[in-house]
Order: sequence, then structure tokens, then C-alpha cells
Amino acid sequence: MKKQTFYPTIWSPMPFNFGFLAQGDINGRRIKEVILNNQMVAELGVSEMELNINRFAAFDIHGNEHHILDFPGQSALKIQGMASGNFLRSRKSVNLNSGTYTTFRFYLNKENKFTYNDGLVEDVFSYDHLDFTIENNLIIDGSQPLELKFWFDFAPFKLSSYFKSITDLFRKEGNQRPRLARGY
Repeated sequence: MKKQTFYPTIWSPMPFNFGFLAQGDINGRRIKEVILNNQMVAELGVSEMELNINRFAAFDIHGNEHHILDFPGQSALKIQGMASGNFLRSRKSVNLNSGTYTTFRFYLNKENKFTYNDGLVEDVFSYDHLDFTIENNLIIDGSQPLELKFWFDFAPFKLSSYFKSITDLFRKEGNQRPRLARGY
């Protein structure tokens, strides 16, 4: 019988929530998982982002902004959707006051990139920030420092996007045949 390796996080549409992992790591630090949504990103069909972030903030239920972190210089951050099994995790504990938080805001520098679900990559210069709403809100009781694990609800890649480089060979320069076929 042949052994086959199975990696469930690659194909999982939802983050894993093993009881002990969702509450903390092996060093006893508390970890909270949050799912982030953005309506504009969902409508455009964005599957991946490369963002140059300069600040990061959270908004509470009353609309007050709470500064979390500054990023020195150009900090390129590649964000992928939940369907890829990838997430972002804070390296340090996030010091937020007790309360309910509804939105995270990423303040952006120039030269950001969106990769759409069909494989098209586009440079984006028009946004100075992106807001992501927190699914089911983030409630912090303030009892001890907290680390966050961010899952982004992006559109999964279409199957045709994996063959985009091959199909682009046949679409270059109008209706001309690819270079390899010209000599025949």
C-alpha cells in the first residue's frame, strides 16, 4: 500500500480550531484567531495582496481608533486568503484596552499589489488605507497579553489561474502564433 501525505491546512476553507491551540501555544501565551473581511476586496475577487504598510490600528465598537504598531520604512507584507491555509500572526503581544473591536485598519505606503482570482496582478496606488471588518468582533477582557492570528477571507484562485502563463503565450501580440510555431 502506498503512503500519501495529507496537508489539511492547504485545502481547508476555514481555520482550524483545536481547543488547546486556539487558546494558547506551547509557551502558555494566549492566541486569539480573527477572520478579517473587506467588501471591496471581495467584490473585486482579490485572492492575494502585497501591501507596504506603515501603521496598523484597531477601531472599537464606538468608532475610536487605537494605535497598535508602526512599521519602519517600507514593510512589504504578503497576505493570502484562508483557502490557501496561510495566516498572519503577531510576533509580540498586542496591547489593546479591554473592549470590543470591530475593524482593523492597515495604513499603506505606495506601490501595493493585488492578485485577482484569475491570476492577474495589478499595481495599486490609489489607497492610503484598507479597513478589514472583524467577523463576530474581537472581544478583549484585558486579563493578560494577547497574540493574534489573522485569517483573511479572500476569493480562492480559479483553476484557470494556474494555467495563466501558458495561455498568455498564445495571446501575445494580437493573434500571432507563438514564437516556437512560427517556423512551421
